[in-house]
Amino acid sequence: MDRKSIRLATVGGLGDVLLSTPVYRTLKKIHGNSRIKVYCRNRTEIQLLNGNPYIDKLWTVPFHKALYCFIHYYLRLKGYHNLHYGINPSLFPGKNASDSIAEILGLNQEDNKLEIYLTKKEEAKAKARLSPYRNPIIIHGCGVSSDNKNWSVQRWEQLIREMPDYTFIQLGLSKEARLTGAIDFRGKTTIRESIALIKYGLSFIGVDSSLSHATNAFDVAGVVLFGPSTPVVWGHSNNINLYKATRCSPCIDLLKNSRCPYGKECMQNIEVLDVKAAVLAQIYKKKSTLP
Repeated sequence: MDRKSIRLATVGGLGDVLLSTPVYRTLKKIHGNSRIKVYCRNRTEIQLLNGNPYIDKLWTVPFHKALYCFIHYYLRLKGYHNLHYGINPSLFPGKNASDSIAEILGLNQEDNKLEIYLTKKEEAKAKARLSPYRNPIIIHGCGVSSDNKNWSVQRWEQLIREMPDYTFIQLGLSKEARLTGAIDFRGKTTIRESIALIKYGLSFIGVDSSLSHATNAFDVAGVVLFGPSTPVVWGHSNNINLYKATRCSPCIDLLKNSRCPYGKECMQNIEVLDVKAAVLAQIYKKKSTLP
């Protein structure tokens, strides 16, 4: 008997791809004999999902500007599921983004923990790259989807200066602002290499982005700064989620890429001392659980 195929198409940014990973586990649990096929828009999305034991086949779909038309043609109008929230999640907060994706598929998801499967070689390389540095804290200060998510360079650099006993490793794209005092890994790592560094760093500090979601897969005790987006939807319990909302927060689904007319007050409300206290608390918690 032929195995039924369940076809899914990724939507959104890299963070949304990571947030969809619990769905594959849930589908496999319910439809154990089915083949799960995932259609991605680029090779980076493929990299994020590589090694996932709940996915039977990963495809890169060309013609990304007409993704769904192409899928309909390629699959000869066979059914597929679009992993889109269906609504603007921050306008109707109350449910984690991963659970919203599951709900679209009619699934009652018992566990929304994200999953990333690194190889032993990738993990060994990350450990080796971090070994020269004392107390390495991985930082990612730039959200690609919206500049409104970003904390100021001045505050990042003040945080680094105030914690001289720790080494800050800056991840991100080469075009992102260079942070004085941090070890510059911008543009020098693939997405999987970045995630491996996060797994083996002492802690993580970042804004709401794909890398902040990656912390959840490995229970990294991190700190994530929220402003235009809300931790109710995009936060994870392994992190301390700093959120000092203003009357207009969250606005991410309204403003999109438009500039904040109020000078990103919600992000400015987060002080350096708030972040320093949070990351030290996470480091203390981590060290206290070590054998």
